[in-house]
Amino acid sequence: MAALLVDIGNTRLKWALLDADGLGPTHAAVHGHEWAAGRLVELWGGMAAPSRVLVASVAGATAAEAVAQVARERWGCETAVVLAAARAGGVTNGYARPEQLGVDRWLALIAAHADHAGATCVADCGTAVTVDVVDAAGRHLGGMILPGIRSMGECVLARTRIPHCEATDTERAFGRHTAEAIAAGGLNAVVGAIARALDAARDLLGVEPRLVLAGGDAARVAAAVGRRTELRPDLVIEGLAVLARDIDA
Repeated sequence: MAALLVDIGNTRLKWALLDADGLGPTHAAVHGHEWAAGRLVELWGGMAAPSRVLVASVAGATAAEAVAQVARERWGCETAVVLAAARAGGVTNGYARPEQLGVDRWLALIAAHADHAGATCVADCGTAVTVDVVDAAGRHLGGMILPGIRSMGECVLARTRIPHCEATDTERAFGRHTAEAIAAGGLNAVVGAIARALDAARDLLGVEPRLVLAGGDAARVAAAVGRRTELRPDLVIEGLAVLARDIDA
């Protein structure tokens, strides 16, 4: 029987099935912060009944409860809501209060460490950008949180007298009009933060960690960061799969 893995992010819902053949493809939908169980039934109506559900949510308890309601009423199975812990999946949480680490960051670290490829910097580049480092032994060194590329632009326009301009994207180092300059500032701020994290981790560990990128802006950041990267868009789902397999072991 399959396990349904559910990742509820700030703007998107992702899900995938894990069965004896491995992790299936990831599906996604924009959720718009509306959490009626009926909407989930529409999305999952053709799905075979899973035996259990694991959910990670950064969108609050209402979102997770909507998933649990569908699991109970439609499939007769229970839902496990995953939270950050002191240790799981071979990773040791670096927070003094482990439960305060965002579950999305926690699961991304677990997924990135699962192949035991050494020290790793994980950057999730979305509405917010999170940057975390784990050493080769799975010890979480801590992390950074900063606004995402578009969030920075929105903040600049909201808190200054710069005339409003439509959002744009650019790969240029220097913008040639105001909207492009704001976009360039956001992109380069994110790239700079990641570069700083890699340099600081190298100083602490004696080796430069590999860089794993996720999130909607991952490809843009990868093109600008100037270092070898791995694009892993479904790290939270992958982390849920690691925990599900650990439960079965």
